[in-house]
Amino acid sequence: MKLQNAVVLITGANRGIGLAFAQAALARDARKIYAAARNPSDVTLPGVERLDGTTDLPLRPSIGELRPLRNGHRMEIQRA
Repeated sequence: MKLQNAVVLITGANRGIGLAFAQAALARDARKIYAAARNPSDVTLPGVERLDGTTDLPLRPSIGELRPLRNGHRMEIQRA
């Protein structure tokens, strides 16, 4: 997947596959990486913006609710 200059939102970015996605996004030069976790202090990867997955993100957002986050950029949704 091409991530160069992309804006990426990753949930569960503190461990496991979410952490691997965040590391891959960094390695592929994503412009902005939002890394969400239940406890944002558990996200220790430098170069990402930490989000509280329990309060900063809407519960089960629909595609329509996420569109305003795009700011005119193409958005791809990958679920693990």
